[in-house]
Amino acid sequence: MDRVGGLSSPATRRDPDASVARRAVAVAIGAAAVLTCWAAAIGRYGGPDEPAHVLRAYAVAHGDLRGEPAAGLPPGYRTVTVPASLGTGDPACYRHDPTTTSACAAGEREGAVVVATSAGTNPPLYYALVGLPPRLVGAADDPLAHRLAAIGLVAITLGLVAARLRTTPTRRVLALAAVTPSAWFLWGVVNPNALEIALVALAATGVFDGRVRGRMPGSDGATVDAADATTGDHWWVSIPLALAIAMRPIAAAWALAVLALAVLVARRDGRRATTRQRATLWVPPALAVAAVVVWNAWSGLVVDDERTAGTGSTFDAVTSSIGGLPRTGAELVASMGWLEYWAPWPAIVAWAVAIAVIAAGRPGLRPSTWLVLAAALVVVPVAFEVAWYERVGLIWQGRYSLPIAAVAVIAACTSRPTETVRPAPPRWLPVAAIVAAAAGAQLTFWNAARRYAVGTDGSWWFRGADDTSRWLGPGTWVAVHGVLVALAAAVAVMSIREVPTRPASGQTM
Repeated sequence: MDRVGGLSSPATRRDPDASVARRAVAVAIGAAAVLTCWAAAIGRYGGPDEPAHVLRAYAVAHGDLRGEPAAGLPPGYRTVTVPASLGTGDPACYRHDPTTTSACAAGEREGAVVVATSAGTNPPLYYALVGLPPRLVGAADDPLAHRLAAIGLVAITLGLVAARLRTTPTRRVLALAAVTPSAWFLWGVVNPNALEIALVALAATGVFDGRVRGRMPGSDGATVDAADATTGDHWWVSIPLALAIAMRPIAAAWALAVLALAVLVARRDGRRATTRQRATLWVPPALAVAAVVVWNAWSGLVVDDERTAGTGSTFDAVTSSIGGLPRTGAELVASMGWLEYWAPWPAIVAWAVAIAVIAAGRPGLRPSTWLVLAAALVVVPVAFEVAWYERVGLIWQGRYSLPIAAVAVIAACTSRPTETVRPAPPRWLPVAAIVAAAAGAQLTFWNAARRYAVGTDGSWWFRGADDTSRWLGPGTWVAVHGVLVALAAAVAVMSIREVPTRPASGQTM
């Protein structure tokens, strides 16, 4: 039985949502609505490297896949021709000073300009998906249109995650509550890292919800035998991973971790995949890696940046990288590297409450599962920085690890307790987590909107704000976001039903 808060529900066929399709659509629409608030409230080009990504999206959507080398800039930069409305408005005027609003980054020139983008040699798939919709609707010269296209992709993927999660309503809600504050910010801007997080989470649902390993949660929470997983179930793991790699090559590290976990949990359950199923799991990600290698050779990728390159011995690189892990850990949860965003401490506490409630349910992940997740969170950043220390230096940012953090949340929210009998925590515990997460989400959004509209020393009520958001003022977006979050929290609380405590048996991970 699912023991978070002593609550449970039958298997998917008796889910109170009644329809997986309706749940997916509802989550996609809800996520799109909330992220639209973020897209409108975040200042012009306020996301990490967002100008580079928007310029790249416009260029790819108009057939310019490689651009031209940018003289005097690092090798990854390429020059592209874009409308002046996209190529003007440098966010550097406010990015390094949180008391300065984003109004200084307005782009008002007409005509076309030739500009450089640091994303010039990135694989083009993500940029085509983001750049083509604005072009098709005649809004290719609008940065906000690119944001809306980007959040649409994220929202659809999150809807699929909700559809694929074969778990109780309580744990499904807590999975949403456990999303780090930094992920919500990143999902509201143009950045391939944002869609990468959602795609890796989608792949993880297939590993931990019982499909790929051929076992399902029974009505009492115990694991029961199910029909062997189909090849189609394996596609749901491999295709999202392949797409993530094709959009953002660093995702190959997360794909390897997810696939390793798929093998581990299948062996623990005594299941052996067929040759066809193994090929289905491994071949698409491998093909994506090969495609990226071909693209990098064709585009002339050179990984080198004198501005950040490190000097010193390998030992220096290792110690410096390990010493930077607390910083990257903080960025993973609550901040970005250029003062674009940070969550206030009450929001961080609220997030910690949600994580604590998941832990209180003792999800029962075996040590080997935690070892794979911990290795991905610690070893991958250190190994990356040490390998490229003399060429690009210590450049790992916390947001790069958000995909594997999403895998950890999916794993914890779909696993089962290990104890055969244990007291059920009070029902108010998951309710408190939901309320705390909702309050933290609203405070985080409010803080971000204030930073861009009036600066961190400005009014919380946006007095004297330059209206840099679109359609509505920042205060209105805060109100809309609050209503959406409150509705989501109310629905989440109503989905929780207390049932009698029953013994649980078995360990699934």
